[in-house]
Amino acid sequence: LITGLYLSITVYTQYLSVASLSERTYAFKAKNSMASILLNIIIVAISCYIPKNGILKVASCLSLLLMLVIIFMLKSRATLCGFFFIVFYYVVKYNNFKIRLAVGLVCLVVVIYILINPVAYEIIVEQILFGSRNASDIDDLSSGRVTLFMTQLKKIPGHEFFGTGNYYMDCFPLMMIVQYGIVGSGIVFAFLAKMAYTVTCKFKPRTGICLASYLLFWSAIVNCLFEAQPPFGPGIKCFLIWTMIGFSFATIFTKRKRQSLKLDVV
Repeated sequence: LITGLYLSITVYTQYLSVASLSERTYAFKAKNSMASILLNIIIVAISCYIPKNGILKVASCLSLLLMLVIIFMLKSRATLCGFFFIVFYYVVKYNNFKIRLAVGLVCLVVVIYILINPVAYEIIVEQILFGSRNASDIDDLSSGRVTLFMTQLKKIPGHEFFGTGNYYMDCFPLMMIVQYGIVGSGIVFAFLAKMAYTVTCKFKPRTGICLASYLLFWSAIVNCLFEAQPPFGPGIKCFLIWTMIGFSFATIFTKRKRQSLKLDVV
């Protein structure tokens, strides 16, 4: 939280405070990495750290709110998709009904406010979610990804099994197929499928570290549809994902070890 608060203040004072949200150019070039780092901090904080002290609780909430505002101001729409996945989870799947209801009501109020307030709609929808781009042109709205995807798909014929070699593009699944073909991408996808099954079905109960691992992993998977390297990189952007997954494995192993020892004693 302290690190995220410092990063948020630094990015705002040095970059965002002198920029306009209506501009199509980005004030902070590493916006995707920075936004993902802040989102990961938020996920770990809401999953693993709930202060009991009233002052700390208020300070924590304000810090998280500031980080969320900075994420929106960075206009990293791929990261925002991951954020909306987390909101969806808390509304639909979270095991505490009161929290689900509270989050759902807050979302409903926010959506209604944006729809009835022209200024809020202009800022949140037009400038941030649409990135000040032409909403009627899907290629422009997606920052040219439609053209990019069609260009890359043409490279697959003739290189189906081993790919065409290293080439950067902002869609991790498609990039794996184009670069490494069925053989190479199959290895990567099989590993991710195994991890998806593990974090979804094996990391139980879904609280604390296990919840953080679940949200971190799946928000990164959503992000990778629009970025080139998640959930494997860049390193500082994704290290929390694999760190928390490692902690989850250790937690589950420890519980099983203790249960085994109890059975041996009995």
